[in-house]
Amino acid sequence: CLACLNPLGRLYACIHCVYIGCWRAGHIQAHLVQRDHIFAVDFERCLVHCRLCNDFIYSHEIDKAYASESRRIHDMLMQRARYVDWRPSEEEAGLIRARTRIQACGGLRGLRNMGNTCFMSVILQSFIHNPLLRTYFLSDRHPRHECRRENCLSCELDRLFSEFFSGRKEPYNPGNFLQVIWRSSAELAGYAQQDAHEFFISTLNQLHASLEGSTMDACRCVVHTTFAGELQSDVTCLACDNVTTVVDPMMDISLDLNTAPRAQGRSAKGITYICVCACRFTQAEKLDATEYTCGKCGNNSQSATKQMSIRRLPPVLSFQFKRFEHSQNASKIESHIRFPEVLDMTQFTSRARGRSASKSPPVSSPACQYRLYAVVCHQGKLDTGHYTAYARCRDQWFYFDDTMITLADRVQVLASKAYMCFYTQARLDYTQRINSDEKTA
Repeated sequence: CLACLNPLGRLYACIHCVYIGCWRAGHIQAHLVQRDHIFAVDFERCLVHCRLCNDFIYSHEIDKAYASESRRIHDMLMQRARYVDWRPSEEEAGLIRARTRIQACGGLRGLRNMGNTCFMSVILQSFIHNPLLRTYFLSDRHPRHECRRENCLSCELDRLFSEFFSGRKEPYNPGNFLQVIWRSSAELAGYAQQDAHEFFISTLNQLHASLEGSTMDACRCVVHTTFAGELQSDVTCLACDNVTTVVDPMMDISLDLNTAPRAQGRSAKGITYICVCACRFTQAEKLDATEYTCGKCGNNSQSATKQMSIRRLPPVLSFQFKRFEHSQNASKIESHIRFPEVLDMTQFTSRARGRSASKSPPVSSPACQYRLYAVVCHQGKLDTGHYTAYARCRDQWFYFDDTMITLADRVQVLASKAYMCFYTQARLDYTQRINSDEKTA
């Protein structure tokens, strides 16, 4: 860095002049503002930063120039020798077999940011490290070479898994995946910053639609067998105690983070606990007389209570924390969420709520035990922020920032400001369930 002379920081070169500055200390940003320059390029990742957009932009021309120059320098440094075909003898082949170790293809690979596409990168990383999706696509359950559908998102996800587990280490360009998303979801088209949760739900819907045999009723596609559960809503008339029950499908749980009193689980430092948010989600709320008319007594002058509970838990449980308030003045809630690595969902199920009504303590079961495997974080403001992710791979945590992957530990993960959390059941069944009538949670 020409300002602080630090050679080890994240260095950027100004494209307009001969200036090199570091990002962490803000020297390259200060240079761009002072000289009224616009673009700077990251030395290590070859990403272009635009001062006017305050974000990274994708340039196909720079990618081509970088690849061409890398090959040229590589050819200059390599000592050329005439290629001679070599075939090992029986003795050499035996030594090779005895001393060869199979390299694990662990699925650790970065994703290129093609201009405000970090929202897509973090969700794709959560898919890659989802054990049920990984098993489905790597076992060739949707062979893309045999699929005849156009703009098939399942084919692109199959390609993504193949690339990530091919053993290659260079960052992957998910351009084809993005194009299929754009063609299917007009609201996500363009280079504007999108919401990661909206992208997650839209992608699940498109995956469901692209899978053969998918239906709206009791669907057995990989999307529903992985993410789908059931929410139970019980409305109780306070006049005659009649209970009306409605069961709806759910793909994830969105938890409210609105300011709550300290007695309800929010500390003076703005720390909220995921279990407290889930309790608020499943606690009874009063309905006004105008919102409900009892089907039994017909009394609409009395109020009623409505209570949510989880009737059936999915193998993969996804939480979204409502950090963004889209009111007249859009804002972001910066509260810190405390979430555990191991989560017991017993108290939030319909079965446990029935036991609590009979004053019998709920009994935990293995199906209600969940283990954290991925976290999506959002830094910055509502429309100019940046998404990053943590994911667990082979019992080791990693931090994903587009193309960059670094080691992390559980303390760092649990201290992060989460926007989405992904849990898997502690005991997963990878076999295809034959009976579609599953027991309630």
